[in-house]
Amino acid sequence: MFQSSGLGRRAGSGFVWDQAGHIVTNFHVVERAEQVQIRFRSGDPIPARVVGVSPDHDLAVLRVSEAADRL
Repeated sequence: MFQSSGLGRRAGSGFVWDQAGHIVTNFHVVERAEQVQIRFRSGDPIPARVVGVSPDHDLAVLRVSEAADRL
């Protein structure tokens, strides 16, 4: 689950792309967000940063600094 803040809270889904911590989600979930957090089923919210977006394709790539075994 993804939560972002900026113009209110939003939630969405996504998936872990690789062990470097890249996560793919929808652009509309993080659009204009000031902060983004990832919440995996087993834990607390983890801060993430937006590293790339493609608004025309409604895609966004986030990155978290988590140990690979936690992804």
